[in-house]
Amino acid sequence: AIYFNHNSNRALRSGDWKLVSIGEKGPWELYDMGRDRCEQNNQAAKQPERVKTMAATWKGLDERFARERESAPATSKLRMNRT
Repeated sequence: AIYFNHNSNRALRSGDWKLVSIGEKGPWELYDMGRDRCEQNNQAAKQPERVKTMAATWKGLDERFARERESAPATSKLRMNRT
């Protein structure tokens, strides 16, 4: 899966399926990129279980990356080894 979270816009790509939301509280939209690469036909209402599964995957990845960001050293503490 490919995870995306930038400026509260969210997305997850898994195979041909792309789950996307504009804004933190925006509704999830679902697109079959194999058949609809221009994202014209939202399949969320027709595929609620896929939306639920992919949204749960997105949330798990978001929580994981948040933990990793919190435990990462501050950039000011990093040293570059110049030779």
